[in-house]
Amino acid sequence: MYRKAFMIEGVSISTFPLLYCALDEAKSTSVKISLLVRFLAESPRKEAQWGLFLLSGGKVRRVITTTQLRKLAASLSDIPDWLFEESYQLVGDLAETVSLLLPNSGITVTGENALTSQSSSHFSYVYEWGMQLSHLADCPDEDRKLSEITSLLAPLSTRERLVFGKLLTGGLRIGVSKATVIKAIALHYHLDEGTVAYLLVGKNRIEDFDLSTILNAQAHGRSNSLAPYPFALAHPIPLATGRDENVGKPSWEELGTPSTWIAEWKWDGIRAQIVVRENGIAIWSRGEEVVSETFPELCELKHILPHDTVIDGEIIAFDAEQLRPAPFARLQQRLNRKKVSKNLLTTVPITFIPYDVLELRGEDLRSHATSERRRILAEMLHSGEVFNSRILQNQPLEWRTWEELEELHSSSRDIPAEGLMLKRADASYPEGRKRGNWWKWKVAPFTVDGVLVYAQKGHGRRANLYSDYTFAVWAGDTLLPFAKAYSGLTDVEMKEVHDYITKNTKERFGPVRTVIPKIVCEIAFEGLSLSTRHKSGVAVRFPRISRLRLDKKVEDADTIETLKGLLGKQLRQP
Repeated sequence: MYRKAFMIEGVSISTFPLLYCALDEAKSTSVKISLLVRFLAESPRKEAQWGLFLLSGGKVRRVITTTQLRKLAASLSDIPDWLFEESYQLVGDLAETVSLLLPNSGITVTGENALTSQSSSHFSYVYEWGMQLSHLADCPDEDRKLSEITSLLAPLSTRERLVFGKLLTGGLRIGVSKATVIKAIALHYHLDEGTVAYLLVGKNRIEDFDLSTILNAQAHGRSNSLAPYPFALAHPIPLATGRDENVGKPSWEELGTPSTWIAEWKWDGIRAQIVVRENGIAIWSRGEEVVSETFPELCELKHILPHDTVIDGEIIAFDAEQLRPAPFARLQQRLNRKKVSKNLLTTVPITFIPYDVLELRGEDLRSHATSERRRILAEMLHSGEVFNSRILQNQPLEWRTWEELEELHSSSRDIPAEGLMLKRADASYPEGRKRGNWWKWKVAPFTVDGVLVYAQKGHGRRANLYSDYTFAVWAGDTLLPFAKAYSGLTDVEMKEVHDYITKNTKERFGPVRTVIPKIVCEIAFEGLSLSTRHKSGVAVRFPRISRLRLDKKVEDADTIETLKGLLGKQLRQP
């Protein structure tokens, strides 16, 4: 890879590509924050707006598919497709592969956008790229798109092409979180981080990410804003270590006294905030996407909840016959739909389980203690103003000792629930993850022993290792693939598996290798459901490798009957 030292000291960070290269070499969060502050001070407002939008997770609308980009880059580099694919597999990053293979002597463009350009010595403005790509996103003429993208690539240097390629592919991850961006903005504008976090939440389009508008909104308050608050997130509960019988159980000593905690069921649905204002209602997912159209029945709550109220909770599919949460697989039928049919509204009813109130009648309650917010929420739900079949109250659990809590946790699948949530009774509503305020204690995952049958090289730092695996279980005398897994092995274990794959390949299908079956791994997953889209007939949720089973032979791996038998033992039984 080209990663040469890029000296930024004494150089004005006036463009996003310059910032990107500097961030790529920064080793600490404090250095990254200082670079972001410099970028805010030294770059034009439009450039700062686009750069921070992209680093906060915003994306330009997709203009070109990765297949089209690969073919275009191969053509411009004057190399065959197979050589480009081999190079891509070696580098592991499409944008970097394009930046390295395109000729440094310039690209000749023919047709309507004809030009011949040498590589530039300056760094282009990302907002100019972004505006042109946004314009191209609605263009129906694919040939014109490819021609204009070629024109944009032509004058760029290798480093500029890298950043432009990242913009095209949406892969701008560079170790800068949204929290880091928030800290930098707060420092530059002398604002409270919580204020900045609120101003940025839900700003998923570049049109909404105008810094001047955002900062002006601070003075006007939130009375007409349908934006959510920054979501509070939980850490996995700390587990005891050592060699005694408590290994793997929660570390109760770290949590302290049971009476300082509130426990509730962890429901398996979609985390959401419902914001009600005089001018309307908005339902936000944890990913800060508006999902109001996906759940139109919840929009009726605008006639029931008080104005200027924000509640936090879980959207779940509901089994009206058994009066309990339905399988998550049922809820999936409602997701990612802009328009929900009448049939789905009837066959997949949903409900909202609120467990926190963040604002009530215009009063910000986030600084109140958890116990106080729960009391206010309960009073609101029982006041007579709020009653609807779409809302179910999430009652706190009754328990006094850690042993009693362990018993409740063991019954999670019978509820059915994903496990438990523990929230400190005296804690305010945190922004993001604040260790020690909220803990999630999920039920143990399901596990089966699968056989490695296919492998493919990874990306990024794993570009030279076979790290993406497909596992199979026995169906009679045949190994039937059922899951792909990419995580769970240590670096040492992954190197051992890689060495085995390179020496025991049966066939090659492009980047995929068929492996002589010998390696058995324990595969963990959160749940499963019947599926007509998978050859195995089963879809598993969040599969990962829990451990290598070097003690097992291939014949000892589990069967498809064992896998399907888990359907009756889990909360997502369809």
